[in-house]
Parts: sequence; structure tokens; C-alpha cells
Amino acid sequence: MLSIEKRLKNLHGSLIRRCYDKGTLKKNPNYNGCVVSEDFLDYEKFKDNIKNVRNYEVWETSEGWQLDKDLFGNGKIYSISSCCFLPKKINITIQSGGQKKYSSLPNGVVEGKGKKNKTYTAQCYCDKPNTRYIGSFNTVREAFDAYSSTKKRLIAKLTCDFFVLLDDETIDKLLEYEPAYDYGNYGVEY
Repeated sequence: MLSIEKRLKNLHGSLIRRCYDKGTLKKNPNYNGCVVSEDFLDYEKFKDNIKNVRNYEVWETSEGWQLDKDLFGNGKIYSISSCCFLPKKINITIQSGGQKKYSSLPNGVVEGKGKKNKTYTAQCYCDKPNTRYIGSFNTVREAFDAYSSTKKRLIAKLTCDFFVLLDDETIDKLLEYEPAYDYGNYGVEY
């Protein structure tokens, strides 16, 4: 394992690139509009303040944990209060929806392969490349609801798997997790 100083420098550099590097933003437009808080912008401040982020102690002594900005925040700011460290498997499960990049469908829903009638398939990633097929449905809403239910159960199971390593606030937040869905923007009937 790398020294803690090297890991901190790599983590800080990664945050700055994700939010401000034009090449990185072009490759991954999901980070457009993301920012790094004043507490994390300068490396020396970051080094002092990252220790206050939930589950830092586990990240510091373990491999396979990632800094997440979505669970406690709005997904757009890296800050002490909006971030936590999560096991990679949980972080990927929260992020992944199981559809192609830039799909107009909600997370977890892809167009089915129905030849006569248009169908929608619900699927969920646990850890790439593992995809769980949930089922085929007649509407986007039915497919998303099946995906949402499966994803919540999967996150609850993973939370149990890492229960002794996670702090109480993170456990509560994971168990309350609800996949986001905007029922008005997809141009299909529900």
C-alpha cells in the first residue's frame, strides 16, 4: 500500500482534475458543475480537513475505499459535510444504473428487445462487470420501480457486509437510500 502522504496527494489531485480539468470534464461530463470546497481546494487544508470526513480512519488503513460526494450531498460538491468514504463495492452500486452512458432513460432502465411491443428492461450493477437482470416491463415506471426496489435491497445487503467498518450516520443514510428518478423528462409514457 502507498504511504498515506502519497494516497492523500493522489486523492486531492483526483478531486481537482474531476472538477476543473477540461480534458477530464470532456471525457466524463457527469462532473460538469462539480466543485471542491474551500476546505479541500488547497492541498494543505485538504490534508488537515479530510480527517474529519466520515469513515476516514478506515480509508487510511484499508484499500478499496473511495471518497463519495453523493450520499450526504447533492452530488456536486466535495466538502467535509457532503463527503464520506465508502467501500468501492457500495460506491459503485450507488453510482451505477446499468444503462448506456448518456441514456435518456432513468438509471436502471434500458430499452428492451421486444419485437412487437416496446418493452423496458430493469437491471442493476453490483460491481462491474456484474449486472443483475431484474426483468422486462411494459413501462419505464414499472421498470424503474423494480430497479429501485432491487437496488435498495442490494445496498442494504452491502451495508450489512461492511457494518462493522461504517459509522452510524453512513449506515443510516445507506439504509434510507432512494434512487433518484424524475418522472417528467424522458419523453415516454409511464
